[in-house]
Amino acid sequence: MVILIKVIFSPVLWLLSVIYGIAVKLKYNSSLKNKKYLPKKVICAGNITTGGTGKSPAVILLAKMFQEKGRNVAVLSRGYKRKSAGPDLLVVSDKEKLLAQITESGDEPYLLAESLKGVPVIVCKSRYEAGKYAVENFNADLLILDDGFSHWKLHRDLDIVLIDCLKPFGGGFLLPLGRLREPLSCLCRASVILLTNSGLVHKEKIDYITNKIRKYNQFSPIVRAYHKPAGFEKIISREKTAPNGFENKKAIALSSIGNPLSFEKTLQSLGIDIVDTIRFPDHYWYKESDITKLSEKKEVIFTTQKDAVKIEAVMRKMNLTDLNMHFLKIELEIEEKKTFENFVFKV
Repeated sequence: MVILIKVIFSPVLWLLSVIYGIAVKLKYNSSLKNKKYLPKKVICAGNITTGGTGKSPAVILLAKMFQEKGRNVAVLSRGYKRKSAGPDLLVVSDKEKLLAQITESGDEPYLLAESLKGVPVIVCKSRYEAGKYAVENFNADLLILDDGFSHWKLHRDLDIVLIDCLKPFGGGFLLPLGRLREPLSCLCRASVILLTNSGLVHKEKIDYITNKIRKYNQFSPIVRAYHKPAGFEKIISREKTAPNGFENKKAIALSSIGNPLSFEKTLQSLGIDIVDTIRFPDHYWYKESDITKLSEKKEVIFTTQKDAVKIEAVMRKMNLTDLNMHFLKIELEIEEKKTFENFVFKV
């Protein structure tokens, strides 16, 4: 249906894409004149398309890498699509405990805060103000921007751009005709390019993606990465199951993420028999009626960790303590890890 609508309205969408591109260029030029600098090093993990590329696992990986090197890390996020209007600057976690509700912080910052012990996570529309707060209140000496490649107002010391091998270039067009936030030429700003989901495509596609990137960026390292299943946990009880613990199990795949295909393919790679898929829009907020319908399903349901934090909040509100649903924990694995670390640790 979405493709049909785009075909019918393609001339209008093309014109809107041109206008969007002009607006992007004007905003970029304006941001360069008013760029702000933080007193500590700043790393960004972002992308050039809408939808999921694996930014959250990348931020978690980076934070843990630098923690192991003794750095005081803080994560800064915009808190995209927060359900309730919280304060302008919100401390989601203070290194030790969660301080915000998921509706206040947004799903991704909450997931980051839950996954990163000893790392403060701060939400603010102005990443500059969030960074200042992290330096002054948490003595942070390394700041990681979650999804900040297009946040040109803030200087970064390293820009890591993630490209999903399953949907690499957003259809080749800017929004709204395609999914590109910026023209492909903006890849020239990337310090490192991570090809995520590289294990789910053939070598020929990786070669095609690499060659296309090299048209716009000839020198920055291009590193392959994939999502490694770390195991399943049951919602609420957190009962753990090994990655291969549901082999040949008939199941439903449930998600509200930017790239559900990646999640579904990962489940299938674990030998799970997907008999149905339920896809909600990215950042969807589950309702009690959704949970009631899901509880009526006979098959086991698998979902993502990002979905699980939202579903669990609704279940607790409903005083529902058991649901035949497990979330898949994933970790980002870098294939050329030494190359990646040597480059990133220069910051």
